[in-house]
Amino acid sequence: MRQFYEAYQADEIVSPLLRQLPWTHHLIILGQARRQEEREFYIRLVIQEKWSSRQLERQVRLAAFERAVLTPGIVSPPLRQIGPSASAVFRDAYVVEFLNLAPEHGEADVHLGLIRQLRDFMIELGRDFCFVGSEYPLQVGGRDFALDLLFFHRGLNALVALELKVGRFEPEHLGKLADFENGTDVERIIAAF
Repeated sequence: MRQFYEAYQADEIVSPLLRQLPWTHHLIILGQARRQEEREFYIRLVIQEKWSSRQLERQVRLAAFERAVLTPGIVSPPLRQIGPSASAVFRDAYVVEFLNLAPEHGEADVHLGLIRQLRDFMIELGRDFCFVGSEYPLQVGGRDFALDLLFFHRGLNALVALELKVGRFEPEHLGKLADFENGTDVERIIAAF
């Protein structure tokens, strides 16, 4: 209790949020988050995403703060057009250790693993994502495409296409999505890596 008081006594921004979390969440945050910004980050995210204590522990263990705040994601031009709130939805990297993939795995292995572990993957993405389909067929400009994964994001009111790639990002990956985006009949498609 003393540590709790000392950590938050002068923090006017975080104080109103503190009552929205169970004590177990506070113990996890106080025990593992050292800086005030990091504690505030986790408090806000727990409230927004409605994480259980296990989900919070996982995110802290996997350094969600460092991944989101200290190394912000690269935002593509189509995503910037949607608005500033869209760039806050996506991260550059997602941690999918729950798939238990072999060290040498391919895109098909990631795809099958994500479908099998869809619930855990949806938690990693965030609460506003809704699953639409896998290898979703789409025709754009007379060409057929099969989107690896298609989601709908309630907050953005937009479809989100995930093209799975294993390994280092290459410029031709973005080119493939740009070809898809041009002339699309779909309201909005956001390319996320």
